[in-house]
Amino acid sequence: MNNCVISFNEKGFWQADVFVDDSESGECFCTGSKGADEYQVINKVNKTFKGDVEFMKGLSGICHDCGTEFMFHESDCECGGEVESFC
Repeated sequence: MNNCVISFNEKGFWQADVFVDDSESGECFCTGSKGADEYQVINKVNKTFKGDVEFMKGLSGICHDCGTEFMFHESDCECGGEVESFC
């Protein structure tokens, strides 16, 4: 099973880094269109790898107060700070 990290690029599009057969460096990289949702790039990867991919979310935001990085769309940090979302 191949692994794929889906993350939002600050330029306004979703990107996918595919790690083939548990490799440590990405062997495939692709992006969706600017303004499209994450499912566009997920569908692109699924077509290329014939569904043999496990998807996971990448970095989606950061807390300005403590620097904690978030992988899911959070708006509040445990420290009480506000999370700046990249999405």
